[in-house]
Amino acid sequence: MITMTKLKKQAAAAAAALLMCLMFIAAPTTAAAAEVFNFTTGTPASGTNWSFNSGTGWLTVNAGANVVVTGTTANGGIFASGAGNRTITLRNVDITHSFDRPLNIFANTTIILEGTNFLRQTGTGMDRGSGIFVNTGQTLTINGDGALIANSVEGDGISNGNNATINVNGGTVIATGNSSHPSFNGIRNATGSTFNNIGGNVFANSVQNDGIITGNTIHTYRFTTHPNDESKFTGETATFSFEEQGNLAPT
Repeated sequence: MITMTKLKKQAAAAAAALLMCLMFIAAPTTAAAAEVFNFTTGTPASGTNWSFNSGTGWLTVNAGANVVVTGTTANGGIFASGAGNRTITLRNVDITHSFDRPLNIFANTTIILEGTNFLRQTGTGMDRGSGIFVNTGQTLTINGDGALIANSVEGDGISNGNNATINVNGGTVIATGNSSHPSFNGIRNATGSTFNNIGGNVFANSVQNDGIITGNTIHTYRFTTHPNDESKFTGETATFSFEEQGNLAPT
């Protein structure tokens, strides 16, 4: 025999179960908190889906990672690898590499810019690569309100493989190509690749060539002096002279 007390208990239990279900369904999902890596100290050595090799100086960032990169390194770099997406925040970082590209994007990556960030490729004597390279078929998305200065002594400031995409949604991007070789540019697009300045300030600089062939609202400059001094890559007109080029200049 079902008594009134039993009915009340059953109703209360059903209501509690329903409430728990509703709370589970409505609970917001939050992205994993960003972890911080410091190039200056080389610590920590690893985090969620990323790791640092102190012997080679490379920070490898795999799919699913959310890492903030800070500090300075004289011979290191960032390597984005593995199918999937990852988020890398550059926070006042200064990365130099003399034999390879400081930032290698071999898988889809979102970069968030905070503060002023330098990616310098300083090797000489042969093509050592660009400051930033986006591999074939991959997408690099740049967000944030900071600045990114990418340059190469023997290469392009930014380059990519075939059918790659670079989207600049915010921040300031300054790409400086080789100072003497006529084939290098500030930003070079391979076959089928696109560079889209959607909501940022983009400057493509080169001594020998205009900065870039494709893109919109791209400021293109050609240096008229040899920009060897690192301070000359900041876009400060007091340190070097330049002339604006072609119809890609802002109206």
